[in-house]
Amino acid sequence: MLSRLDEKTEGAIIPVMWRMHVDDLAGHLLERGGWQPLNLPAITEADVLDETRQNLGAYDFAPQYQQRSVAVDGGLIKWSWFERFKVAPAREPEDQIVQNWGAASTAGELNEYSV
Repeated sequence: MLSRLDEKTEGAIIPVMWRMHVDDLAGHLLERGGWQPLNLPAITEADVLDETRQNLGAYDFAPQYQQRSVAVDGGLIKWSWFERFKVAPAREPEDQIVQNWGAASTAGELNEYSV
């Protein structure tokens, strides 16, 4: 893109986009440094568009309305559901470990893939 500037010393490149992922173009540029973000969220953190947020869900609402690449509460999986341990907790004989892995939330040709 730099080669497209008429005036290399005075020109400006201004990417305008929704933040859809932490490693999208904006995330990549911010990580490299030298870029100043201008975030214009649709609302403040005050509850104004609650119905829209409920209809879309936090995962889609955060990038489209709040210019945030990841939902504050963690998207589909809430980080508050997990505990961190420095040492494995003691287990009782009747304890069970149950795992359920469902990587894709919706199947379809136009939906996001999962690995």
